[in-house]
Amino acid sequence: MKYALIAACLFCATAPTLAQNAPAGNSSGGMDMNTMSHDHAAASSAQGGEVVLPEICGAAPADTDQVPTSQKKVTGDMDAGHMALMSGMEAMHDQMMAGMQAPDVDVAFVCGMIAHHQGAISMARAELDHGDDPFARSVAERVIAAQEAEIAEMLAWLGQQTR
Repeated sequence: MKYALIAACLFCATAPTLAQNAPAGNSSGGMDMNTMSHDHAAASSAQGGEVVLPEICGAAPADTDQVPTSQKKVTGDMDAGHMALMSGMEAMHDQMMAGMQAPDVDVAFVCGMIAHHQGAISMARAELDHGDDPFARSVAERVIAAQEAEIAEMLAWLGQQTR
């Protein structure tokens, strides 16, 4: 469940940027990024800020005893692409939790977000290494560019803070 929540958070963090940076016209594999972002925001607000992933994302219905992907053993139960998606998530989670222990809440937020963004970059690189869908690969490329730029901004801001 932890990885599903992390993936949802990554989408939440990047959907507005992706929608804003989407190319003119509808070149996103039949999906309108502005509509997707709007629909995402509506779903998020309808759930009090919680994102409910669509069924295709693999979330097991509440009335079944299916094991979610995040609870599978990482060895043997996943193909190389899925293992690559998950490989950086544990380190990201640990770093994010450590960063959020900073005494100043603003610094804690930024430290946590740096690790969070690095997790998004890791997942995007796994998509580029293993995925073949043009839309998903385009999203991955934009995630990497946006998240790297934001990490640089956050690191610069942290460098200006007094200890």
